[in-house]
Amino acid sequence: MAISSLQRAGESLIADQLAANHHALAQELQQVLGKQRLKQIPENGLRLLPRYRHSGEDLVILEESSIDSTQIVFNQETEAKIERVLDEHRQRQKLAKYGYLPKTKLLFWGPPGCGNKIKCCYF
Repeated sequence: MAISSLQRAGESLIADQLAANHHALAQELQQVLGKQRLKQIPENGLRLLPRYRHSGEDLVILEESSIDSTQIVFNQETEAKIERVLDEHRQRQKLAKYGYLPKTKLLFWGPPGCGNKIKCCYF
């Protein structure tokens, strides 16, 4: 069955809305196109770990942190950014009412020794 140009345009618009974190609008558009609803994230905000398709091995390794968060000191700018992400997760039910989701992916970058691992452990 050939996909109409209208359906392709609709799917493109849905992808743009998802990229802009407008999940409620994307969900409504999917319903109009007859698609199934977006997958709901569990209340705790966690998802299953990704696995390699062929072997079934985990693509992510989770380690328990031995660092106590009270021992970590960040500069004000870094601490403000971290608190913003944590607040999004604390307020995820409020955000969900308006069709938003908290950030689920963070990118830590920088040269060795700049504190990326400490920030990850803090989360």
